[in-house]
Amino acid sequence: MENGLTMREAAEVPDIKTLDDLISELHKIFEHDHVDVRYVKAVLDAYKSNPREWRKYAKFDVHR
Repeated sequence: MENGLTMREAAEVPDIKTLDDLISELHKIFEHDHVDVRYVKAVLDAYKSNPREWRKYAKFDVHR
């Protein structure tokens, strides 16, 4: 597989539909001392960005 995970490992990646799902899963991953970077990449790849979800984080300044 492209991200380095086996088919079984890739099947264990949860369905990440929203930014909140992504954040929640990343919190679970990073609460442990050992982090599988391949799994983190697979989780990030599973999220399809939606600009509407990011709108609340956008800051605009008419002078910049």
